[in-house]
Amino acid sequence: MHEISGFIKEVVDQTEVNLRRIHALGVKKVGIASLQPLGCLPRVTVVSSFHQCDEAMNAMMNLHNNLLNQVVAKLNNEAKQLTFVYLDYYNAFLSVFKNKGASLGSTRFETPLKPCCEGDCAIVDKKGVKKYTLCKDPKSAFFWNDVHPSQEGWSSVYSVLSKHLSESLIKA
Repeated sequence: MHEISGFIKEVVDQTEVNLRRIHALGVKKVGIASLQPLGCLPRVTVVSSFHQCDEAMNAMMNLHNNLLNQVVAKLNNEAKQLTFVYLDYYNAFLSVFKNKGASLGSTRFETPLKPCCEGDCAIVDKKGVKKYTLCKDPKSAFFWNDVHPSQEGWSSVYSVLSKHLSESLIKA
């Protein structure tokens, strides 16, 4: 775990260097997205029949995101203005998973960690037989496949982020 923590710190340190370069070019606003809870991806949650996230993996995402948030705060403090906007994907995703999308709009994700497409999505064999199965209602799936949120999934995440995002980008 110590090696992974060191690697995460190196990644965030390099991100800080890159953000400083972008700011030096005169860019007025920069959105920096946190990592989503990768321990909740269907390719990870399949071992729990899509019911439980991998908390050890998510702890690594939290370490990265906490360090990144500290960098964003430090850079904004140095710039004496809100130049860098931290987009908290991690908690937005968890909010959708926890509420199953119910409080965010019309979409309801009964099993938010389960993908709509299972198997080798979009692959057919030589005879044209599908190597995958699709859910009955794709709009009811947060994830399209084992790693990518569906359009409905992203829409729900944006619903969580939208107020903060709008406020942060409008501020001078």
